[in-house]
Amino acid sequence: MPAVAGSPGWVAIQCHSAAMARWLADAITRENVQARHDGLNLLVPVRADYTLEGEIKSVITVVAKTTDYWFNHMAPDVRRALEMAETLDRWKARVSGWLRR
Repeated sequence: MPAVAGSPGWVAIQCHSAAMARWLADAITRENVQARHDGLNLLVPVRADYTLEGEIKSVITVVAKTTDYWFNHMAPDVRRALEMAETLDRWKARVSGWLRR
């Protein structure tokens, strides 16, 4: 999964779907590491004062652990359901926007 500099203080990791980015962000947050999502991007923190043995190792480990779970341990039907829910949420937001006009 490609990673690029995100907004200041964040690295953006491109996921295969918005549902994957959302699920990973939620799972990583539960592991006590900051994370958020924006579309297809999983955003994880990066700062100049992070140490290799401390914060950097924690971020890399939790991203590796959660992506492994997504790809190798989560049932395909569950992934599809999460992706369908994400699509429905996007449509809901779109329709709500139309109705507010």
